[in-house]
Amino acid sequence: MEPHSSIYQSTMEIIVIAKQVKMADSVKCDFAGVEAAIRLKRKTDARIKVVVMGEEKDAIAQVRDSISMGADSGTVLLLENAEIDSWICAKAFSDYLKNENFDLLLSGSFPIDADTIQTGLLAGNMLGLASASHIEDIDTGEASGLLKAKKRMEDRVQILDVKMPCMFAALPHPEAPIYKTVPGINRAYSVDIPVIKLDLNDQKGKIKVMDSFKIGERKRGKCLTAISTEGAAKEIINTIAANHIL
Repeated sequence: MEPHSSIYQSTMEIIVIAKQVKMADSVKCDFAGVEAAIRLKRKTDARIKVVVMGEEKDAIAQVRDSISMGADSGTVLLLENAEIDSWICAKAFSDYLKNENFDLLLSGSFPIDADTIQTGLLAGNMLGLASASHIEDIDTGEASGLLKAKKRMEDRVQILDVKMPCMFAALPHPEAPIYKTVPGINRAYSVDIPVIKLDLNDQKGKIKVMDSFKIGERKRGKCLTAISTEGAAKEIINTIAANHIL
């Protein structure tokens, strides 16, 4: 069963997906997709559901944080096998989403760990959705069933008209964060958060990390002061030659 859109209804249905990431001393979750959904909700009538994949206790907390910020509901996909890659994560998300009703699927463009950068886009591809990354802003389109998206590139900005249902990977806006509200916090702790256990034992990952090591920090360069232009140029050339760059 393919996901179906509610574009003929009065309320836009948005689903945000995020994968919980374990760091050295904490558990993180990318909220860029949640914030993008809330910004769009402020412009149009929309409902937001947040789906977090991770371990139960922390994932439930992250769903409640999302509701406190302005989402309407959330679900946890319980992840018990840590040895999974982005392809398996995307497959698990897409299997769940096949039975969901939505117009827009959102994730972050810069998740915290590099292994999940492509998870949202992979899930969108598995669902057969039109997908775009590095989305800076989203608005309703000129015609019914379309969304207008601003895509930030290195040397330009593209304005896209995208047919729903579709998938966007949103850019973060650290300069304008969305905060929790008191009504949102009250709502977040008054609703039940469904927890769905994933069975990933029969899935085989596409990526295997064979080794991981830290790269040495770069040393501070020599500061050339009180020296002539000719002397500075000579010093630079000698440094380049000594490091076998030339």
